[in-house]
Formats: sequence, structure tokens, C-alpha cells
Amino acid sequence: ETHTVMTVCPKKKKIWPRRASSPPRGVSHDDDASLCTARAMMRLAFARAARARDAPSLAAAMSCRLIASTSASEASGGTKSDPSALCAEMVSYARQAWRSGDRVTATGVLQHGADLIARATEGQPEVAAAAHAAKSRTHLAWAAMQSDLGELAHAHATTAEACACAERSGSGYVADRVTAHVAAAVAAARCHRANATRVAPDPETGFATPWDVLALEDHLEDAAGSALAAEDDTTNKQETGPGLEPCVESKSPKTESRKENAISWGVSLRVATLGGRCAAASALNDADAAFDAACDIFSQLEHAEWASCEKTGGGWDAFARGVADAPHGAAVASALKFAGHWAALRGAGAVASHLNDDTTHADTSDTHRYRVAMRAYDRAEALAKAVASSSAPEAAAAALAADELVADVALAKAQLSLRSAVAKLERGEGRDLSPEEKALLSEAEAAAAAAVTAAEATGDPEHPRVGVAVACSADVYVAKAVLAAKGKGGVGDGAGVLFADGLYRNALRRFGTARPPTSVASDPDAAGGGAAPAHLRLVAAFAHAKYAAVLRASGANRANEAEAWSNAALKEWDDDFSERTGSEDVVPRENGGDARDSRGEEDAIRNAAGGIGSVGKTRAILDGQLMMPVVG
Repeated sequence: ETHTVMTVCPKKKKIWPRRASSPPRGVSHDDDASLCTARAMMRLAFARAARARDAPSLAAAMSCRLIASTSASEASGGTKSDPSALCAEMVSYARQAWRSGDRVTATGVLQHGADLIARATEGQPEVAAAAHAAKSRTHLAWAAMQSDLGELAHAHATTAEACACAERSGSGYVADRVTAHVAAAVAAARCHRANATRVAPDPETGFATPWDVLALEDHLEDAAGSALAAEDDTTNKQETGPGLEPCVESKSPKTESRKENAISWGVSLRVATLGGRCAAASALNDADAAFDAACDIFSQLEHAEWASCEKTGGGWDAFARGVADAPHGAAVASALKFAGHWAALRGAGAVASHLNDDTTHADTSDTHRYRVAMRAYDRAEALAKAVASSSAPEAAAAALAADELVADVALAKAQLSLRSAVAKLERGEGRDLSPEEKALLSEAEAAAAAAVTAAEATGDPEHPRVGVAVACSADVYVAKAVLAAKGKGGVGDGAGVLFADGLYRNALRRFGTARPPTSVASDPDAAGGGAAPAHLRLVAAFAHAKYAAVLRASGANRANEAEAWSNAALKEWDDDFSERTGSEDVVPRENGGDARDSRGEEDAIRNAAGGIGSVGKTRAILDGQLMMPVVG
């Protein structure tokens, strides 16, 4: 496999030269026959272990794989192994297995990945920093799979290990430190909101403050500190930004290009950090903090465009190129997606966006907010696809996360298309709709179908992520039924409601709630009551509420069934971590604490359950990364 071989045609005795496939990342072509034999034996052992679904055998086979890769480097004249290449080879193999639906093989490879890298680089102090960074990336890839499987507490523990490895990697791997801390912060927020952890009283203060909330803030502060330190190093502590002239020592194109790259790199690290804060705040239902972080993300993007140089092709393109092959590429794409959420919900970025350049005042109407949100989604999708297709070893773990982001952004765009269509059709009431207006729901339907296709492409057609996309398709048919009821066309005679009923049933099956649950995940009889898993509690509650509205629209004979689904939705929605802990950080609602945010959530769920007329109008966006609604 590592050199040109000769293939003999048995019938005509002709010899045809052919070029073997390229070696894995970090391994050069070599003519050592013994190495070829070792690699062939390694591949056979690895294939047998994968078929047997035996994690220990997989670990042993991966050890052989690492040794073979190290031997290839040494045979070609090298004196040390490449930890980044070893990490990339493992993560790429696991990613391929994961996408093909072989979850057991994928997790078996990464579960021991960091230990294997440590073993392969043992006794090589010159690659110690790179080895720590590679172990951090392997932990992040493993945590991403744990999170996707709903093992949130385990995922948070794994991201904490990634942070510890990244901190030991030194100043040369600041992007790995930022990426690890951002992932750990989001994992901690999901743990807290999904009831995946419990609270223990602090022995010194006696207060029961959730440990994951404390860890969340620590991770965000560490990420911000790392980004700031990197900016100081790359810009020599020179302030730049809108309103400040950059201190450029030389006017040569090469010097300006280096300065621009340094600015773009610093901006990308800040955007990744802000994206983690926005995602964590969204998961914790802190709408104000999430909105502020989203506004800061748009400001940083304006900073990147302001720093553009016509001679060196700067701006957004240079910014995207700079992070596509970096460890934090997926984190930046995620930040852009969450910025789009809050642009649609509250108008984040609507004032600062250059889309206002042709107006005399800032346009904060729904139409403009949706344009800003779609632009953010488009950029997030383009960057996620670039990261997913990157061949850089440093981006292997980011590419794994980017696969899910592509599907998640497709889901966000589908919901935005429906929201935009409903808003425009509402303005057209009282008159006949134009053909262009009637086509809006068809466009939303096509976007929802694309979201389902993208979700299924992640490797598991029965994953709850697919259920969320299917529920989005059901919303389109509900909107068509509402349009028909108003005499504006659409799907009438109950057909739209009937189609939506079937699609919602399809989605609920993937959430594990084929029947109305009578319990929640925190109850002792959760399994007997048919409760949705803890990490799906909120997204399932939202689907249950919307399905209850569809049942009410189906006729009086389904009123009792609708009431059962509605009650289940409200019970799941109110089963919040803070409601059961008595944490000092959360003031009870009856005492006036946290009332506005909680009221916003209750309005969203009750509006969804109240009737089908609320479709496309609720202040919530379902997010596949968090697997919960982002409520604004």
C-alpha cells in the first residue's frame, strides 16, 4: 500500500503497473517490504476486532496501527512520531464508522484513543506538547459521540479531560485550549438543564450550588483568557478595531497580510468563545446573556470585515479560510448558527449589519431580522461544510463535529423559512395572495425536506435529530392547513392536519414517547410512565405541545387525547433542575426571581399547545446541537 506494485493478469500474463492508494495522514510512502506486511496484518486484526464489536480488541488493533504509522515515519528517516497525524487517523476512522451507522466500532476506537497516543509518544519529550493537544482532540471527538448518544454527564467528564490535556499543551496550541473549554462549557450547560447531574451542598458554605454551573463559568473564563492571550501574542499587544487605526510597522503587502491574518485569527478565537457563551446561555434559558453574546459575535464579524485589505483579499473569505483547517473551526460555525438564532428571535445584529447600508436608519423589522439570520446561517453552513471536508490533521475532531452542524444549520434554515413565510402571509390577509406569496410555503416545505435528508445523512435514521427535522416538516403542513382554513389556498379538507398527524407520530417515536407520558425523567417510575429521556425532555415537550394542537384541530372526538399530550408537555417543561434544588443562585418564581425568563418559556409552550394558529410564530427555535428549544 505504500509503494508502486505490479499486478499480473493471470490469463494474458501481462503486467500492469498501478499506483496504490495514498497512505494515511502523516505516513509517507516507503519501500520496506516488512512494513507492508506489518500493515497488512494490522488491517486484518483491526477488521476482525471491528466485526466482533470488541472494544479491547479494537484498542489492541489500534495500537498496532499506531506502531505501524510510527515505524513508517522512522523508516523514512524520521526520529519521532507525529501525534497530530496519529490522532487524525484514529478520529477519521471512527468518523467513517460513525457515519456508516457502526456506532460500536466508532466508540471503541476513540474510547482509548488518548491512551494510545500517549503510548505511541512515550519517551519523546520533543513532541510532548503536540501529544497533549492530540489527546485533547481525541477526547473531544469521543465526547461528541457520547453527547450524541445522550450520555451528557459522561460527555462533560470527557470534555474536562480534554481541557486538562489542552492546558498542558502550552502556548503553541491556544486554539485547542479555546475549543476544549468551549465544548466543556456547553456540555456543563446541557447537563444542568437536562437534569443529568445532582447537587451536593458545599461543606464550607452549606449552599447547594450545582457544580456544573460553577464549572461552566470557569470554562468560559478560561476560553476567554486563552483567546485574549493569543491576541496579545499575535498582535504584539497593539489595539485594533473599529474606530482605532491599526499600528502597522510596514506598509509592504507581506506585512499587511501577516497583520490581517493575526487579526482574523484573534477574531476567530473570540467568536468561538462567544459562541460557547451564547450556546450555554441558550441552554440555561438566560435569554439576555445569549442575546448579548450574539450581538458581540456580529460585532466581531464586523471587526473582521473592517480589517480586510483589498490587496490581500481579506474580510469574510480570509476569515473563513483561516479557521477551516483549525481545531476551532466547528466552534466558530456553531457560534454563527447561534447568532442566527438570536437574530431571528430578537434582532441581534440587525443594527450593526451592513445590510442597512442602503437605508437612512436601522431596519429592525421582521423581514430584515430574518435576512440577517439567514445570512448568518448561510455562513455557518458554508464554514461547517469547509471544516467537514478539511484534510488538515488539526481539524479532524472539528470535522466530526461539523457533520452534525451541517444538519443542524439545515434544520435552523427550515424553521426560519417557515417563520418568514408565515409572517409574510399574515401581512397578506384580507386580500388574495400573489403566486409568489403562495409559493412561500412550498419553499419552506423544500427546506424542511432538506433538513430531514441532512439529519439522516449523519448515520442514524432513527436518531432524535431526525425526529426534530420530521416535526419541522409537520409544522409546514399545519401552516398549510391554517392557510386553507382562511380561504387562502393550501392543503384543505383536513388533509394538512392529517399529514401533520402522521409526521408528528413519526417524530415522537424517535423521542421514545409513542404514547402520552405520565411521568418525567426525574421520577422514580420514569420508565413505567413512558417518560422521554432526560436529555430530550424539552424538545419532546415542545413536540408534544404542538401535537396536542393538531389533535384539537382534528375534532372533538380527539379532545381527551389532546388534553393528555398537552398535560404531558407542561409537566415535562416544568420539570426544571432549578425547581427541585433550592439553589441560592435561583430565586423562586413566587418571590419574583427569574420570573421574566420563566414566563417567556411558559408562554412558548402554552402557545404551541393552544392551537395550530401559533405555528411559525412561537418565540422558540429547535436546536439540534442542544437538543432543546432556544426560547427568546
